[in-house]
Amino acid sequence: QQRVWKDANGKFVGRERERAKIVSIAEEMVMFGGSSKFVFVTADSGAGKSFLCSQVTKQIHEICVVRNAPHLISRNVCTEGDSFSPFNIIRLVLLDILDHNLKRGDGDHDGVGQTSAMFSTDRRESDVAPLLVHFVTICRELKIPPLQFEIICRIMMGAMEEGMTSLTDETADSTIGNLVRVFLYCSLYCDLVVLALDDVLHMDEMSWKVIQKLFENGVHFLALFTSGPVASQDLHVDSEFWDYLRRGNPGEMNSDQRFFEITLSPMDRIDLDRLVADSLGDATLEVDEKLSH
Repeated sequence: QQRVWKDANGKFVGRERERAKIVSIAEEMVMFGGSSKFVFVTADSGAGKSFLCSQVTKQIHEICVVRNAPHLISRNVCTEGDSFSPFNIIRLVLLDILDHNLKRGDGDHDGVGQTSAMFSTDRRESDVAPLLVHFVTICRELKIPPLQFEIICRIMMGAMEEGMTSLTDETADSTIGNLVRVFLYCSLYCDLVVLALDDVLHMDEMSWKVIQKLFENGVHFLALFTSGPVASQDLHVDSEFWDYLRRGNPGEMNSDQRFFEITLSPMDRIDLDRLVADSLGDATLEVDEKLSH
């Protein structure tokens, strides 16, 4: 399965309220900063959640460019095998972060590094090698201990499955903490970092733990996740963290909402008519009721 998000080419019909909500969350983060935010979009298969988020990330990118706000948008698709591959999703995200950080440091022809990017690509092995070299340099700058350095290097090379059995809880916590340190170090200059993940039902437990740590400790970090309808036990996420997100903590979060759950209902008749008419290339076309259903 490919991990590339389908870009929202052509005219996007409907979902104005949901689009406006997500874009406004991102725009407020760019303007005012503040704590990390989490947007969770659920819908039945075929309801358009992936297309919606593709359109939203494109809009967020355009807004940041207009505002001259340094930003990074990482877009990945979770696949069925990911739930059995420890740290695999966060590895893909960190490769995006490293890629952006490396290009920013290199500078373009005018001597100014790249400060804005939106990633949505599969990488060849030849593309990964220079990012791993850059990763090693960052680990040295952060003075990550040798044992931890070895573990997270194996993670970044996608060779962690066989090493998980010997990973104690204490070592795992340190590994998660150091991956978060690398993430925050590489994105420190950004006004906004959007982590967009499709089908998070398939995301592995260890990647969820890194996301949790980022949410708790990061700023300018927006998680935009999609999934089919799920119960908490369907996700490989810490149940206490998930309950905390969905119920909120009035003692800490009543003045700063950080979790937003958006459930997409079926499109209404007017939007369906517009969608069918636009697909047929005639916006003035009157659509038969049977066709729009």
